[in-house]
Amino acid sequence: MKKAQLKIQEMAFVLVALFLFFLLIGLFYLSFKIHSFKSSVGNLKEQEAKAMVRKIAATPELRWGECSGCIDLDKALVLKESMSSNKTLEGLWDLEYLAIETIYPAKPDKICNLGNYPECGKLVLLKRNENYGKAYTSFVSLCRWDNEKNSQKCELGKIYAAGRLLNE
Repeated sequence: MKKAQLKIQEMAFVLVALFLFFLLIGLFYLSFKIHSFKSSVGNLKEQEAKAMVRKIAATPELRWGECSGCIDLDKALVLKESMSSNKTLEGLWDLEYLAIETIYPAKPDKICNLGNYPECGKLVLLKRNENYGKAYTSFVSLCRWDNEKNSQKCELGKIYAAGRLLNE
């Protein structure tokens, strides 16, 4: 009688151990799936943010003519100056940071203003906060009117954007 009870207890312990073992395997599998799901969501958000940066470059306030990937630097500089005097224009984009940088040809590492334009490397349109988070970028063509040659001049650049819409 005692041997039979001992065998039943052994079998119950083995069944509990097997149940716990498979439960542990299930938890590992579930945590792996959740981690891969989070990383895919992060990749999707990053792709959406980069697409939004490209859309910002194509807005009429910055676009050069009919070129959707070209930014008019002259317009951007005038917009920056207008935004510094008219605070209602800052609501044009719901961003914390928006900047345009010339990549090629290399330019002096100066922030653009009316006094040093076009001999500058970076034009900061918006900088509401120093801690704006991760800035997403996209390559664009930076075009402007060259008065010396009386023609358009396009260069390679990057547009940077960061803010609540991009980092949510």
